[in-house]
Amino acid sequence: MIVSEPVEEVVESTETSKEEVPPETEPANKLDLTGTNLPTAGAAPAPLAGGDTATFYYGDVKLGDGTSNSDGTYSLSYDTTQKGLPIGTSTVTVKQGDTVLGTITVTLNPKALTVTGLSAVDRRYNGSTAVSLTGGTLTGVVDSDDVSFTASGTVSDAGAGTNKPVHVSVTLTGTDAGWYTVTAPTGITVDITKNSSGSSGSSSGSSSSSGSSSSSRYDVDVEQESHGSVETDSSRARKGERVILTPEPEEGFVLASITVTDEDGNEVELTRRSDGSYLFYMPGDDVTVEAVFVPAESETPALPFTDVAEGDWYYDAVAYCWENGIMDGTSGTAFAPNMILTRAMMAQVLYNLADGTASTAAGFPDVAASAWYADAVNWAAANGYVTGYDNGSYGPEDNLTREQMAAILYRYAGSPAPAGTLDGFADAASASDYAVDALRWAVGEGLLTGKDGGRLDPTGTASRAELAQILARFTG
Repeated sequence: MIVSEPVEEVVESTETSKEEVPPETEPANKLDLTGTNLPTAGAAPAPLAGGDTATFYYGDVKLGDGTSNSDGTYSLSYDTTQKGLPIGTSTVTVKQGDTVLGTITVTLNPKALTVTGLSAVDRRYNGSTAVSLTGGTLTGVVDSDDVSFTASGTVSDAGAGTNKPVHVSVTLTGTDAGWYTVTAPTGITVDITKNSSGSSGSSSGSSSSSGSSSSSRYDVDVEQESHGSVETDSSRARKGERVILTPEPEEGFVLASITVTDEDGNEVELTRRSDGSYLFYMPGDDVTVEAVFVPAESETPALPFTDVAEGDWYYDAVAYCWENGIMDGTSGTAFAPNMILTRAMMAQVLYNLADGTASTAAGFPDVAASAWYADAVNWAAANGYVTGYDNGSYGPEDNLTREQMAAILYRYAGSPAPAGTLDGFADAASASDYAVDALRWAVGEGLLTGKDGGRLDPTGTASRAELAQILARFTG
């Protein structure tokens, strides 16, 4: 029975009976829980001689002193925001002195939160199913708790259209996120408009653009900059084709920034490779490449990311990964350190780390050939570092758990004999069987460390900053 009022839980309070008396199964939320002792069937037991109070314990944690009732039972009103009771099913013991009066089984469920005010950002067709989201307020969080959220959106197909339904995934973050659950909002739609054809008629444009629009080639215009140049492997490319850019600074100068924008001024995603070159996938527009070169001695700040500052705990790790071409930003000026890691990001990072080369398509139906992560996912699957789901999909936008991340790195490292142990972690039993060796290896190598409360949190998520720290340890 599900209720929204405080939940009453029950326990037997006779001196002789210590058997568990299961209460009616009712979920409690994080805000309040009331426990009431329940006498055995038949006549109510007489009050104990020891006094009018009984103490309620979860393990060695004292939850509080209960009061006596006229039938000889004892009850306790308990505020679960004290976090003495964990999420899940627990056994609470009621004692008077050293005498156990009885036990109760308490089920504490996470508090349900909602996200309101979230909307999708309309855009032009770019061949991706990803949708940018904006706004959003998390409601229902206890004032003193550290809980925030990240949200991502996708559409079922990448085609243009109006009022296209958006599937929203919401992930809770923060030190108190484990006490809550969240329901993703529904009813969000996005308008995706068609790109221009790039010519006003079949006879206009260059001779290489004869035939249908699917064979149209678009210009890669590299602006000439002082103190350096940018070489491209193709001055024209079809939509979805990969283009490689290689900055070549003059002696004494270094590349400070490089951007690619389409005809509407929208920034095209760039991926930095381990050899210092960059790649992007051609949109259905002409693009402009701009690079800035500065004297080597004035290359400050070291990072182009405005959201990573010296003094941040992850600054050195992000700098290491960026300088070595292992991780790049989500844009030319943002690293998004707190963004939750996805399966696509993890594949791309390994691809960068190994300086991988494109492999035969793995056959995942949700990995389009034009997706920015396609080469990385296909390469990682071909080498056995990642696998798909039982339904054949890969789930590139799905959040990656800590144990999944450990398993992928473990396979990449050659699955060595693990030297670490999980015995010191309170939640070691929650690790999936397939990930135990990988987690032991990651702990033994110092790649994964515990969280608050002595938890390893194998099924929790990881941020981009956390991955940067792990990779710095792994490769450093």
